[in-house]
Amino acid sequence: MNHVHHIHAIAGLAVLGGIGASAAPAAIAATTSSVMVTNCNDSGSGSLRAAAAVAPSGGTIDLRGLRCSLVSLQGQILLPQHDLRLLGHQSLTIDANRNGRVFQHTGTGKLYISGLTLANGLDFVQSAAGGCLRSAGDVELRHVRIHHCDASGRTPPDWEGVGTGSFANGGGVFASGHVLLADSVLEFNNAGAFSATGGGVSARTLTIFRSRLHGNTASFGGGAYSGDMKALFASVDGNTARDGGGLYVYGNAFIHRSTIALNVGYEHCGGICIEHGDDSDIVDSTLSGNRAGDASAAGLSGHVSIHNSTIAFNRVQAGIEAAASTGGSAVTPWLSPFQLHIESSIVAANPNAIDIGGFASDTLGGADNLIGTSA
Repeated sequence: MNHVHHIHAIAGLAVLGGIGASAAPAAIAATTSSVMVTNCNDSGSGSLRAAAAVAPSGGTIDLRGLRCSLVSLQGQILLPQHDLRLLGHQSLTIDANRNGRVFQHTGTGKLYISGLTLANGLDFVQSAAGGCLRSAGDVELRHVRIHHCDASGRTPPDWEGVGTGSFANGGGVFASGHVLLADSVLEFNNAGAFSATGGGVSARTLTIFRSRLHGNTASFGGGAYSGDMKALFASVDGNTARDGGGLYVYGNAFIHRSTIALNVGYEHCGGICIEHGDDSDIVDSTLSGNRAGDASAAGLSGHVSIHNSTIAFNRVQAGIEAAASTGGSAVTPWLSPFQLHIESSIVAANPNAIDIGGFASDTLGGADNLIGTSA
């Protein structure tokens, strides 16, 4: 495949659930089945909880008329509808007070949330998922902030008395389907367990558009963990994980006009891990200031094309992983063999590291680059 044409084609077409490089995807069409929330009580007539109990599938819960700034919950709100819209205003916070998560969407359609802040959710069971929001379907978040949410796997013996380990997925958000983040912020969320994925968000597939993942933590994918992932005009910074401090992708990744910076992978992949990818692209993007024991910027697999990008000042740091003291790489295979094609890019000035690592079975090609050192 000609990767130059491939990149320009993707930039002009809809990708992964209707998102393009220059415009966010269209929201769900407005409905007439609207239930108004008229007060900020936890329960009772006019409350959000009461509205959730009666709203029809395909309908809307409208919080835009509220003049208060806080809805304080004593337990999670169940959303059984197949499709549902929640419309709020950006000064309104739904706070779970660590009495459970904020929302559990058991429908397998799409949950659309706009103009809300979700905070202080907690799911604390052996297999935890979605500290603030869990969905059995798809999730679309627009102008939403989700912060200080926690999905923590309870270490056995737990209250069920079963299991040999604890698991957690999605400190802030977990969805069985696709998640779209548009003009949103997920920050200071945690997925903590024996095995934990996606401190900010864990999903089957993920699109990040003009959004920020900041200060989230997990075992795999501090900022996000998903299958095929698109990040457009995104900022992924200050996240921490064992592998994939910023992002962990088990599929193809398309990173366009985005910044992945200041993330930490205590073992591997300070910026991004791409596992089992076939055809991934990093375009017009910056990976900088990330740290890891190896693959301080990126661990890659499959065919990866890097265009017009800067990968610099990513540090292989001795002490994060014992092997780091003997050297490591900034960009290196996560799975070999891999094919790396680089054009019009800088991969240099990565401290304590070979800028591009690899093995004899890997291939490296390209033109018009500034490359520091390569194995």
